[in-house]
Amino acid sequence: MLRELKHPNIVRYYDRIINKKKQLIYIIMEYCPKGDLRKEIFRRRKKKEYYPEKIVWDMFMQVVLALHEVHNFKKGSIIHRGVRPENILIDESGKLKLADFGLAKVVSCEAQFTMTNLGATSYTAPE
Repeated sequence: MLRELKHPNIVRYYDRIINKKKQLIYIIMEYCPKGDLRKEIFRRRKKKEYYPEKIVWDMFMQVVLALHEVHNFKKGSIIHRGVRPENILIDESGKLKLADFGLAKVVSCEAQFTMTNLGATSYTAPE
C-alpha cells in the first residue's frame, strides 16, 4: 500500500530488497535527515526552545492531511494504527512525513471497524 501512497506528507516509498536467505525485507524510502518528531520535541524541550503556536498548527495540519490521504485510499480506508511522534519524520525542509505503516491495515468500504489489538502497549493511536 505504501507504494501507491503519493502525498507530500507521507514518506515516499521507492523500492524494496528481499533477502530470501535471511527472510528479510529492506524498504527503500525517502530520506528524512532531520529525524523524527519525538526526538525534535525532546531536543527542543531540553534547550527550552518551544514551537510557536503558528508552527504547531501547521504541523498539526500536515499530519491531518496525511491521515486524510490514508483514510481515503482508493482500495479502502487505511488505518495506520501507529500515529505517534516517533512515526512522523522531518525532511530537509522541515516538512512532516507520516511513516511506519508496519501495523497499518486496509479496511474495505463495507467494514466499519477492525477488531485487532495491535500497537505499542504504552500508547494507543487516536484512530
